[in-house]
Amino acid sequence: MTDFKNLFVIYPPACGGNHIANLISLHTHFNPKYVWENDYEESMYFNYISMHAGRKDHSHNSLNVHFDINQKHINDYPSDDIWLKQILSNDKKNVFTGHYTNFHNLFSNNLLDKFASYFGIILSEPKVGSIPFERNQNNNFNESSPYKDYNVPSRFPPSSITDFKAVDFITENNGFLLKSEELFTLDGFKLLNQKLLENLGFSLDTKHEILHKFWYELVTARA
Repeated sequence: MTDFKNLFVIYPPACGGNHIANLISLHTHFNPKYVWENDYEESMYFNYISMHAGRKDHSHNSLNVHFDINQKHINDYPSDDIWLKQILSNDKKNVFTGHYTNFHNLFSNNLLDKFASYFGIILSEPKVGSIPFERNQNNNFNESSPYKDYNVPSRFPPSSITDFKAVDFITENNGFLLKSEELFTLDGFKLLNQKLLENLGFSLDTKHEILHKFWYELVTARA
């Protein structure tokens, strides 16, 4: 397995980043994304199944799979967050989510090194007319940063803290790109799993594919 402590899922708004993080957090190498009083894997299934059962009340424009207060963007944790300190200090790996702007803010505040060593999964800007594109547009999810860079390699723009030089963030050596619109298909789970195995040396259990099927049926529903 590629050597890293923290896995970043970097995604345009409404493009499935939390869903990917939920799936990866079920792998035995990773810490849970949130604390649940019962078995974590059972709780994840429960949450997805509960949303799936009520899918007539959802549309692909409104659904998200945020289940807990600890499913924050990476730069939203306070510096004294107890849960964050615990997972960063134990032996397991972690998966964090955020938009490009969130990671750039972390970098600008000299806090990114606290998450080293890291590997990144970048979801591309969605293709015009695709489901993630419609989700993004219909919810007016516009990032404020003009420097968003959902590509591999991905770079932070020149600034005073970088001596006005661009700085590599995610490259082919520590990340890979997944097309957003490909995630929003029934085969999205297999495509993600293939990328994980090729780049990180692990894959998700096929039993977790049912969670992707539930999610796919939710995000393709129309109210």
